[in-house]
Amino acid sequence: SDHGGREAHERNVRMRQLLKENAEWRAQVRQLSTEVVGLTEALEMVTKRAQDKDAKHSELQHKTDRILRLAGLVDPSLSAGVGGGDPPHSAIPSRRKKKKSSSRTRAGSASPGRRGGGEHAPPPRGYDG
Repeated sequence: SDHGGREAHERNVRMRQLLKENAEWRAQVRQLSTEVVGLTEALEMVTKRAQDKDAKHSELQHKTDRILRLAGLVDPSLSAGVGGGDPPHSAIPSRRKKKKSSSRTRAGSASPGRRGGGEHAPPPRGYDG
């Protein structure tokens, strides 16, 4: 009969342990959820800033194009197209949208996990192969 009491005690101890672990996991999930909300808000803020900068750049590009066209009307030698055949918008370098894969490729080529280079890289020291 003592054996049955010991099993019941062990079950109770195990139950309390599992309840404690469950509470800890729930607390961790709440904390991570809060972090996700914060990171989402930060991402939205950064995205809005980038969109605002792109809009400002487009506006400046348009104004520059207009100024160069007007300058070309007043004095054709001021036109950006004279000489090099460049289009008028070359006064401000264009900003291309970055593709996610291209930035990932760039980051991957410089990642510390990759050793050596491409097929033209010299073999590592001590390599006989």
